[in-house]
Amino acid sequence: MSPGNDHPSGDDKPQLSAFTFAQLGMVNAVSLLAGFGIGWLVDTRLGTIPIFIFVGLLLGAGCGVYATYHRIRRYL
Repeated sequence: MSPGNDHPSGDDKPQLSAFTFAQLGMVNAVSLLAGFGIGWLVDTRLGTIPIFIFVGLLLGAGCGVYATYHRIRRYL
């Protein structure tokens, strides 16, 4: 263990920063907006009620959760 370092030398976990949290927020926002946009396009093409908007939002939220987990697991 080196002086001033609280972690053992074999622990190579990266540090969390404000940039990391901003990245996670942007990934989630883009996922939700993409899901909404694709659902809206499908609804307008088919002339349906906004069912595909809701489906797109659910899929976008699921993709956002998956992407968040995938990015954050290196810090665990």
